[in-house]
Amino acid sequence: MDVAFTKAVGCTQYPGGCDGMRKDHRFADAVPLGENWRHKYLIDIDGMGYSARLFALLKSESAVLKSTVYTEFMSEWLQPWLHYIPISQMYQEIYNVHAFFSGPSKSMLDASNTTRTLYQQPGIHTKKFDGDAELRKIAKAGRDWMFTIGRKIDMESKYLSSWEIILCG
Repeated sequence: MDVAFTKAVGCTQYPGGCDGMRKDHRFADAVPLGENWRHKYLIDIDGMGYSARLFALLKSESAVLKSTVYTEFMSEWLQPWLHYIPISQMYQEIYNVHAFFSGPSKSMLDASNTTRTLYQQPGIHTKKFDGDAELRKIAKAGRDWMFTIGRKIDMESKYLSSWEIILCG
């Protein structure tokens, strides 16, 4: 995985200040959003507020991993594991998600193959899981949602109906 911070914000509170943060974490230049679309996975996380990038990411042909603490207007419309892959705020499952869809690393395969004969009877084969195909299904469902339900007119109608409830009771 190629992951880096692009900017240090609020780093004065970090132990060692901004220099300590730069020493402890990887930083890189930001890349244009469209360049990110070349990747199989894209992650959408909150910053100092909610992330406004989700719609742009869903327009790509990449599977979107999403982590948020906010309830957004489209939260009820988007379905986890159908339109995007949910990730906790601790991000602890990122490697498991990657291994599930992209396959285990060579060291994981070597370790599992050494014990396979202990637990699997000879001649019994399990169905091969095509993680890339499943990942493409999630990416396509997210993209389809974006172009059918996540349009600007849909957002506007949601906001107007919310205002109607507020004003008219």
